[in-house]
Amino acid sequence: MESLKLLFTTTFYPPYHLGGDAIHVRYLAEELARKGHEVHVVHSVDAYRVKRNDEPVIKEPTPGVHVHPVSSGYGRLSPFWTYLSGRGRPTERAIEEIMRKEKLDIVHHHNISLLGSRMLDIPLPAVYTAHDYWLICPRSDLMRNGSQLCTGRKCIGCSIASGRPPQLWRGAGWEKKVSELTTVISPSSFMKTQLQSFLGLNSIHLPNFAPMTISPVAKQRNDPYVAFVGVLEKWKGLDIILDTFQHRTDLNLRIFGKGSMERRVREVEAMTSGRVKYFGYLEKQELQDQVAGASCALCTSAINENCPLSAIESLALGTPLVVNARGGLPELVSEPECGLVSDLTEQGLGKAIDAIQGDAALASKLGANAKRRYLRDHSPEAFMIKYGGILTSSLLADQDGS
Repeated sequence: MESLKLLFTTTFYPPYHLGGDAIHVRYLAEELARKGHEVHVVHSVDAYRVKRNDEPVIKEPTPGVHVHPVSSGYGRLSPFWTYLSGRGRPTERAIEEIMRKEKLDIVHHHNISLLGSRMLDIPLPAVYTAHDYWLICPRSDLMRNGSQLCTGRKCIGCSIASGRPPQLWRGAGWEKKVSELTTVISPSSFMKTQLQSFLGLNSIHLPNFAPMTISPVAKQRNDPYVAFVGVLEKWKGLDIILDTFQHRTDLNLRIFGKGSMERRVREVEAMTSGRVKYFGYLEKQELQDQVAGASCALCTSAINENCPLSAIESLALGTPLVVNARGGLPELVSEPECGLVSDLTEQGLGKAIDAIQGDAALASKLGANAKRRYLRDHSPEAFMIKYGGILTSSLLADQDGS
């Protein structure tokens, strides 16, 4: 494939980010740049400020990756207006300026919930990755009132019950706009099924990837521990995880990340005399060493997660997963079996952890399968072979339709 100039649109991009989807976007931009392509990334600083007030450390971008942070000057009012109206004029103007200066070939939309629905009007062949359920759901999580899987379109009532203003721009015109997307990528089969069910939208199943991670650290057998990597939020099932390890005095847990439940995590750490240990953020290699030494990694959720990056990085290190039966999580531990599916209860989590820590043969098999699963489905090489084909077919499809 000849060198391309790509436009990436994404609400969040490192270091102005909160979760793994933005890191995946950076990984993809850097991988494309290494292959000789040029990538222009547009993201919202204002959206980040809605969640965080800190000023993150900005690193030098990879050559070939041009990052365009957008700040409106209106602070939190800007993403609020974008959510309400579907319009994000500061971002639209930034993209118009880039397109005046650059001859772009294709646009790849990622999480654009706070950039505005007008992103889908950019006059370029378009690829959209459904990192979340925003195409279907104003909440982006496909959870009715935040408590149960949505099975029907009652968005206005759900928005009001969730304490959010209704997005009146969604409707027949919105669904027509979505149907005109050149190509849609679903990182999980679960996402693919929901897009088909709600929107009649055909999409391509392509799991997310992460760079190969290597650690010399072996599994700690004598004093085993379990790892949790992610945002410290209740929707991650962290409240139930903490209850489990608070009551199970024979199990150890190490927690990595930041979030609103940090105070509760520190309280449990004190109550358990360090059986539950909190590490906050660690540098990449140090975190990899910690996950590599764990008997398993917990990747649970009270919502319908898609294809979380922390799970992929655990698989790359040969660390089995314990997941619950939500969204795309069960897909990550099957074919070959590289983890266990558990109920998101104290009893369910305890039983799954006991099974792995109490059976050396099972743990060894799951760990070996985890690495095989990573190489087959989640490595940069596996991803880029399929992604290159998607870019080529999207460009051809646009030419045929023009």
